[in-house]
Amino acid sequence: MDVHQIFQWVNQYGFIITFILLVLSSPLITLLIGKKLEDYKENKQRRLDIFKTLLATRGDVGSLEHVKALNMLDVEFNDVQNVKHAWNYYRGHLNSRAQEYLNNEGELNSLWQDKRVDLLTDLLYQMAQYFKYDFDKNIIRTGAYYPKLHGDLVGLELNTKYNLNRVLMGGQSINVRIDQRDDQKVLPTGESGLTE
Repeated sequence: MDVHQIFQWVNQYGFIITFILLVLSSPLITLLIGKKLEDYKENKQRRLDIFKTLLATRGDVGSLEHVKALNMLDVEFNDVQNVKHAWNYYRGHLNSRAQEYLNNEGELNSLWQDKRVDLLTDLLYQMAQYFKYDFDKNIIRTGAYYPKLHGDLVGLELNTKYNLNRVLMGGQSINVRIDQRDDQKVLPTGESGLTE
């Protein structure tokens, strides 16, 4: 078989062979395309779940749920540059030397808090843009519902834990006061107060 005969054979039967190969490989191609689409949908859903969690907990940024969602941003939004940059700025602020921003009562001052809120708002705005939600920054910043009672309870819990830690670590003592009620009678030593 010379080159001319090979060329004629390929020219004559090449289309048929190509067609047969396509028919035989089409289920595999369909399966691969389906798998890629499924992976894409799962990835987008994970990202959406993180966004919804952050949006729902923006009034309670110290909650474990909020913190976990923030820490998933590096994994799930690694290829979304606007979100990645906004998260890097926000994380940098959160990890900044917050003790430098404490007031005399040991609370974070308003400058640090205002910047934290601005950076969180920007992060959520970038995420909203990624999902094509029509949110403006003001709605993100002020739209969270966070009852005062909930905040008071969280503050009380944190204060209790802080003070308990101070006692356990030896930095604070517990004052104990014993009051005698009027209806209680102090018995002299040796008397039990029991009657037979």
